[in-house]
Amino acid sequence: IRNYINEMEKELSKIGTAESRYDEYIDVESFADYWMASEVIYNHEIYKPRSLYMFKGRDGVDSPKGTVCKLKAGPFWDQEMIFTNHWWNNKDAHYFGSLFKDRAFRDVVMKNWLLFRKNLDGTGCFPNVIDNINPIFII
Repeated sequence: IRNYINEMEKELSKIGTAESRYDEYIDVESFADYWMASEVIYNHEIYKPRSLYMFKGRDGVDSPKGTVCKLKAGPFWDQEMIFTNHWWNNKDAHYFGSLFKDRAFRDVVMKNWLLFRKNLDGTGCFPNVIDNINPIFII
């Protein structure tokens, strides 16, 4: 797994060039969703490489025979800093600083955000969620 991650990191460093093949190593959707969820809950832990949990299935066992399982982001863990009043730009966090240099990754994040936002309260209107929060939770 160490070699796999080293190769993935090499590919991330090539983003912006024709040689980058990072999407052969990571599940882009899972990294986009992980970043988006981190933004929603103010998860500043993704700045720390040790706080970004990832997993990879067994090639040919957890994936079709003859294929390689890609690295997936998640699940969340080590979250003592979520919902805190810090201001960070998670687009610069560890792997995400490289990923956001790629237009295709940004497009996946935007597509997933629009789906998430539309389905958040069933009406497609995010502010309705805020308006409907039970006042007992407001400090």
